[in-house]
Amino acid sequence: RLVASHASADYLIVRELDLIHGGLDTVAQAPCRPNAPAVGATRSDLTDAAMQDLLIWCRESAAAVGPVPGDPILGMISPADFRGDCVAAPLNAEEGPLGVVILVSRRSPFKPADQELLTHLCEPIGVALANTARVRELKRLRESLENQRAIAESAGQADVKARLDLALETLEEAHVNTIHGFCA
Repeated sequence: RLVASHASADYLIVRELDLIHGGLDTVAQAPCRPNAPAVGATRSDLTDAAMQDLLIWCRESAAAVGPVPGDPILGMISPADFRGDCVAAPLNAEEGPLGVVILVSRRSPFKPADQELLTHLCEPIGVALANTARVRELKRLRESLENQRAIAESAGQADVKARLDLALETLEEAHVNTIHGFCA
């Protein structure tokens, strides 16, 4: 609602970079006005060259405004079937580019104030995206440690199991601290 009351957009879309598989995944989208037409695709696969162009844009650019199709970067980061106007900004963290946040509209061009609004949304959305990635990684590590622990236990390797138990406890503390950091 905050965005809807200040921007002439149909949708606000958050897309996360998938560096492993070479693409962009839509992780959040919200209509900015009632009866906004659907925006479609949740994943866009990118060639290696396109991914490199996008990473450079994320590292070196601020928000961009333009028509889709038209601007090559905006066309790349917008949902595949989208046609209209777009305002996009990169989401970056200390680790590097995370994704993009996009406002799309099929009915009217964006104003400079829309670009400014999107720029102000980048930091909190980027922090949320980075924290989500950290929690996902902690879960993956926990699953891996639990599997290794089960293997050590079944093989009768009590010393290895004990070290893995300690690692799991440390990981759980990190997870709790991460979650508490979100809520602080």
